[in-house]
Amino acid sequence: MARIDRYWDGHWMASLVLGKREYLVGRDPACDLVLEDTKASRRHFRLAYDVESALYVLQDLETPNGTMVNGVKEFRCKLKDQAAIQVGEEFLLFLPQESREEPPREDNIPRWAARSPDDPLRLESEPTSLISPAQLSRMQARIRARSRPHLLLRLSEETLVFSLDRQVTPIGFGPVRASLGPSKNGKEKVLAEMIRLPDGRYKIKAKGLFGRVEVDGISKREYVLRGEEELLVGDIVLEFHLGLVGKGGGEGPR
Repeated sequence: MARIDRYWDGHWMASLVLGKREYLVGRDPACDLVLEDTKASRRHFRLAYDVESALYVLQDLETPNGTMVNGVKEFRCKLKDQAAIQVGEEFLLFLPQESREEPPREDNIPRWAARSPDDPLRLESEPTSLISPAQLSRMQARIRARSRPHLLLRLSEETLVFSLDRQVTPIGFGPVRASLGPSKNGKEKVLAEMIRLPDGRYKIKAKGLFGRVEVDGISKREYVLRGEEELLVGDIVLEFHLGLVGKGGGEGPR
């Protein structure tokens, strides 16, 4: 059955199993799922099952701080797939009816959604109504990228996210899609490619006759990723994350 998992300060707090009725989420103790963040309204959003589409519909109840769904401020939307829902600092994961995932066995939020003081991907603490359009757009882009398969590059001053939303994503230096930095001559230098396979998994493949990449410290010419792995391309460390998409996929061969 469909379910919402609630996380607070990075830790799992509760799960709400959803039937085919209407549910209220907010700070009011009478709500079906009670939130703690002061930016959440007493009755923040409604979740109802739509018989015609066989989907759950999220309706923001005209709240001052809004409801973010996969990084986008939504007033009303149908939840077709797994979704990340933000209300202030509250983090909710919606798992659809067809999901076979069990309630979390650990109390920690998934790694891709974890917050840390030096990580700009952490959930924003400001009310969304006070964020400038440009800042909101950047925040939405970060969260959208984080909720899908992506590569993460942690630098001393910032953290970069490269969405893997194409069949082939080149990795290297210069003007490539996943750029690790400028190239010496200003031209692109591709060191490896991330390839999306027909079954939804991803393969990293080194470029060049003698090209190699490392996956969790093991040198490879090419490798089908299992998820949540550390990659070394050249001398740059990247993290591979599945996000919300592709959970439950099979493991690739080593």
